[in-house]
Amino acid sequence: MDSIAVFVDKAGAPALPEEAVAIRVAAAAEGGAWRTEKTVPAALDFGGPGPLNKSLRALVAELGGCRIVLAKAIAGIPYHVFVHSGFEVYESEDASDETLTAILEEARALAETARAAEAGDLAEDPEGVPTSPQPTSVCGVYYLDLTRMQKAHPEVTTKMALKDFLRKDFQELRLAFSHVPPWLAADVSACRATMLSTETAPGTWKVVIRKKGATET
Repeated sequence: MDSIAVFVDKAGAPALPEEAVAIRVAAAAEGGAWRTEKTVPAALDFGGPGPLNKSLRALVAELGGCRIVLAKAIAGIPYHVFVHSGFEVYESEDASDETLTAILEEARALAETARAAEAGDLAEDPEGVPTSPQPTSVCGVYYLDLTRMQKAHPEVTTKMALKDFLRKDFQELRLAFSHVPPWLAADVSACRATMLSTETAPGTWKVVIRKKGATET
């Protein structure tokens, strides 16, 4: 995980998928610099759900091992296809080396936490395990590993950890679960947010909650 696919406009700035002229695959280099690994023409077909799904899956294949995508904003079918294909999805109007580095570090940290949780390698020191969503290095994006939390703090339920937070202002909340509680979808909807759940491995769920109208990080 050392490259990021960026939807760009003619000036090379992050763009909406439907407005992008190309996808720049940027790779991390030494010293915090980034280089363009390759440029893929933006050939997404927005003529309908079927053509769009087909063109998105072709793009996923074209991106190879890259599993991070960045756009000015991304929602709907493109967002769902990327998430279900195992991508970490980020939004920003900035694609500077500093921003790309922050995104890469965040994605690596999330991936390592998920790997360690699946392998049972996480140290369960209650003092070091949060009981509420924590801010990530990306503005407006929060994360909480509820599988780890429940092992370290069995007295804290998922509802206790999330109910108040869902009422707050945030762009995106990323959660790790061993199972998705049945009440969560209704609470998310009541807070005018959307939820996408993906089973990444048997007994391991990734849930992304987005507040409606949130478009920037």
